[in-house]
Amino acid sequence: GKDQDYLCEGMAEEIMSALVQVEGIRVASRSSAFRAGKEGLGPAEIASKLSVTHILEGSVRTAGPRMRVTAQLTDAGNAYQLWSERYDRSTEDLFAVQDEIAAGVVAAVRERLGAGAHAGPARERPRNLDAYRLYLEGRHRRYSKNDHVGSVQSYEKALRIDPEFAPAWAGLAEVKVLAAFYGLAPLEASLATAREAVDTARRIAGETVETCHVEGQLAVSARDWKAAEQALTRGQRLRPDFIEALAWKGMLFATVGRYAEADELGRMACDSDPLAPYPHAMRGVNRLLERRPELALEHAENSLAIEPNNSLPLWTKGLALGTLGRAEEGIPFLERAVNLSHPDGFIHGALGWLHALTGREAEAREIAARLEARRKPIGPVVSQAWIHLALGERDEAWSVLHEARDRNQAYVAFLGLGGYAPLYDDPAFPAFVESLGLTWNP
Repeated sequence: GKDQDYLCEGMAEEIMSALVQVEGIRVASRSSAFRAGKEGLGPAEIASKLSVTHILEGSVRTAGPRMRVTAQLTDAGNAYQLWSERYDRSTEDLFAVQDEIAAGVVAAVRERLGAGAHAGPARERPRNLDAYRLYLEGRHRRYSKNDHVGSVQSYEKALRIDPEFAPAWAGLAEVKVLAAFYGLAPLEASLATAREAVDTARRIAGETVETCHVEGQLAVSARDWKAAEQALTRGQRLRPDFIEALAWKGMLFATVGRYAEADELGRMACDSDPLAPYPHAMRGVNRLLERRPELALEHAENSLAIEPNNSLPLWTKGLALGTLGRAEEGIPFLERAVNLSHPDGFIHGALGWLHALTGREAEAREIAARLEARRKPIGPVVSQAWIHLALGERDEAWSVLHEARDRNQAYVAFLGLGGYAPLYDDPAFPAFVESLGLTWNP
């Protein structure tokens, strides 16, 4: 049923992780696979969309403490069923069933591939089923919905049940970093919580691709560009197809002016997960940072065609339109993004910027005043400075930007974003850029 969505996705993801370890098997990425499944396409269409030759399908039904899991492996070319199995078990046996399904698929594929395929190392299984389910729910909220608040709640509940569950610590750290970036939670406290959570994850489970990713995000916030690149590269080595690390490394390169490399990483992320909204939206952000808003618009639209209710491509599209002098058109996209994310953060300020550009001064000032009221406890929001700039209030804008720099608000370094344009010919701008550890290429 629908309520079992996150359980099905979670099981599928665990089985994928097991299959990725097998030599000779290429597994399509998680979100593309889930999206193709939801679109109700036939096996042959799914296979051609994801460039795969075999489809593993399954279902989970739970009733009280019992569950029934079915799985079948099909040759997409001729619809021939290679293997199928049904498991009637106690819900406590979830992990065992996942491993059995993975083993069944490996055996069936090994028969086709000859003796070449060999399974990777056995994975450690989580100790607590409820904590594990809440963790899967947190991931679902974060990546399928871009719901940071809901995601934090799921991870925190998981950790109350099992405080030694490393993946939930890494997940919590990542969402805390984003809350600080977006101006949705007190800046320094959120980053400190993230740092603590990622250290805990590493103490429990050693370095993982997820901990490298969060390390990279924290280094971006501290504007330690070298450390950020090193952390994200370590993550990329651990798992070359980890979309988030690819996307963030691309954004890092776009921030420091390495635009060609940034777009190559963006392209790799999109190729790795072609039906996920996230990599297309992030590639759009990179194009904004490169001051190529017309290309940013294209990538944002690709992302929205896949998932119309995700705040990341919505704000990317709104910013691209504002930068192109089409602020009026951009307003509805930023309004939707604010409704989906949270009033009073970076996205809300960006909406205020568009209002200011279109001469809706009262609306723009109201948003600027709301952000100003939160500035001390939560932290400065960079898009508030854009509102001031669009209204011709340079001193107020510089005050926000200097504070954003001094308090390590990450978005202060995204100088290619259109709201900054009025400063490009300001005599104080080159020194400000230098103080961020960046070089400016007019």
